[in-house]
Amino acid sequence: MRLKPELEKFLTMQDLDDIFVARRSLKPLDSTDIDTVIAILSQWNTPQAIANLLFYPNTIPATVRSQSILKGLHENDCIYYRLAAIVGLQSLNASDFTAIEVEQIRDRLISLIASDRGIISARASVSIASYLQANDVDLIIPLLNHPGDLVKHNILVTLIELVGVDRIRDLIDSAAQAKKISEEAVTFCQAKFSQVLELSNNSVTGVPFESSNLSLPMLSHIPNLKDIMG
Repeated sequence: MRLKPELEKFLTMQDLDDIFVARRSLKPLDSTDIDTVIAILSQWNTPQAIANLLFYPNTIPATVRSQSILKGLHENDCIYYRLAAIVGLQSLNASDFTAIEVEQIRDRLISLIASDRGIISARASVSIASYLQANDVDLIIPLLNHPGDLVKHNILVTLIELVGVDRIRDLIDSAAQAKKISEEAVTFCQAKFSQVLELSNNSVTGVPFESSNLSLPMLSHIPNLKDIMG
């Protein structure tokens, strides 16, 4: 298939910074471009092009966007697709999917966070926030048992977003009493709370909390596909 220069550049760039620039220069896809992208995703055998599309899911035609993202999240042969799909989810939100798709995304991200110990879980712990509701709290509390401090931090930040600053300490205490989280997880959370309390004169509300690192997730470096595949 013959690609238009701008689309070809976006699909073939190998460095993440270059991919970002190429995406910004990409004009809205016409019908020919759409057919080309759909064909690439259907064939699923050009790693760089597929990864670039998953990193920027708004470039994926709406008719195949959800299924492509979910396919990427479940990819076993090219794990980089998982990473690209996870990162790409941060540019979307739950309203871009059906209720069933949101549940599928949520459950897959939870599974990846629980089973992975590297970049996949680190980035999934950021992306999951947009695909959760208040009644999902019990599903993600156990993720505080993850061995990685970055993941624990991000899950704690997400829990604060779900239940509110005033309820988070009681939630952690209740989870600890119910043996849903480990002593290590409790110690981690308490240390985070102590840092905020020192800034806010024993109040976890207000400006000091908002300016603390518990108000934002922590990000990890995303490698290029070429750096992983060689």
